[in-house]
Amino acid sequence: MHWIQSLDNQSLLTETDLSVDCNDSTTIFFDPITGSLVLDLGRFTLSTSITQDGSRDIEIEMDKLDDLTHEDFSSILRCQHNKLTIRNTPQCTDENRLINILQRCAKLEVLRIGCLAERSLAIVNLIKSTRKRILRNGKPSSLRTFELMGAGLIPFNSYDSFGGYDRIVSTMTFSKDTSGFEMHTSIRLITNLTDGPVLDFLRNYFWTIETLTAPWDFNDLRAAMVRDAIRARGSRITTLKLDPFLLTENGQGILDEIIRMSPSLIYLGLWCTNMDPTLSLGMTKLIGRYRERLYDLKVSGEFIAEWLPPIMVAFPTRDTLPKLGVFTVTSSSGSYVPQYCLNWIIAMVAVPPQQSSSSATASFEPLRRLERFTLNSIEFPPEEWASLIKAIDLTALEWLDLKYTNFSQKELKLLVRRIVEGDAPPMRLRTLCIDRELFEQDDTRVLCAILEEKLPLVKFA
Repeated sequence: MHWIQSLDNQSLLTETDLSVDCNDSTTIFFDPITGSLVLDLGRFTLSTSITQDGSRDIEIEMDKLDDLTHEDFSSILRCQHNKLTIRNTPQCTDENRLINILQRCAKLEVLRIGCLAERSLAIVNLIKSTRKRILRNGKPSSLRTFELMGAGLIPFNSYDSFGGYDRIVSTMTFSKDTSGFEMHTSIRLITNLTDGPVLDFLRNYFWTIETLTAPWDFNDLRAAMVRDAIRARGSRITTLKLDPFLLTENGQGILDEIIRMSPSLIYLGLWCTNMDPTLSLGMTKLIGRYRERLYDLKVSGEFIAEWLPPIMVAFPTRDTLPKLGVFTVTSSSGSYVPQYCLNWIIAMVAVPPQQSSSSATASFEPLRRLERFTLNSIEFPPEEWASLIKAIDLTALEWLDLKYTNFSQKELKLLVRRIVEGDAPPMRLRTLCIDRELFEQDDTRVLCAILEEKLPLVKFA
């Protein structure tokens, strides 16, 4: 490691602090984004940087614990790092290594682990019990934060209504010199099993859950399990989004209880998928049940003209859903959409009407502005696209998804013109989703560049 001492900034790296075994394949570079000096040692990287208060961060990052050789692991135990990141799930065979790290890395303050949901309970319990054992043996523990993330460090997305896998993301903050901790959890429940480690996590740590989404298979049994957990430990849920497709009348009654026993609930979402004429009647009643607090509404199904009318009649304008901030309409068949359906969609995303002075009161709450709008697998005539683009409420819009439609370069030009030339541009817009074939056209890239000049933070997906 003699070459480390020749670095220009010796305050970042010293042989004493690092104590890692380097070889001819080791590379070193400066990361301008993080301001860190990075050593790439093959199976793991080590980075170091100076924080704002003048202290030094040393972080080790690896893909998997079982990738490490014995020599690699010995180096990590000797290194005086304060942060450790493991991108992918530690298996049962890795648990002794994880325990050794917690016991022997005395300066470790922050631990991040990407983990499959079915291993989350085991990992959380291991971290908690090992730290408790260290303190009980009269030794100090520097660990203050443990972040459990999705495998590959994928963050949690409470807007993802397309299913996939169970996902658990949680942050534990430990008290100094005690085994006490605070815990904040988000969980996406997909599994249709009646038992298993994911449901065991839910039962054991439900009191920590602040975000619960259930895109699939949220049936009466799941609803009863959530209700029973709340009865036992209370609810800290602020975000609850689910597909109510499988709920019976009894299950909807249980959902009422869940909502009533969750005083912190702010973001309620109903993802109504697989819609048909019969289901639409039941879903319309359910939407009406919660219309005063519904934040996220998705309606999706084939042959939209067959199932949308009951919803249109019950909720003709934005003010009938005063808290609506996220609105999604998809028709998986891409079938013909009648004019009256198009008019309703435009009305639901338009700038809400001003509250009249005669109805205004001291307790009046203005309608929530639209934050996310997704329109997929629906075709608009050109003149209706123009009407939609002219009407859509851009004031608070952060996400606009128009994929799998006939949204074309002509419509993009109208949208860019409205944003660029408007008196009050939508400065919150961060993501515009358009079809790849459209994005790859040269003229489209020019339009996107114009939009980026007005909105530097906007991304295209």
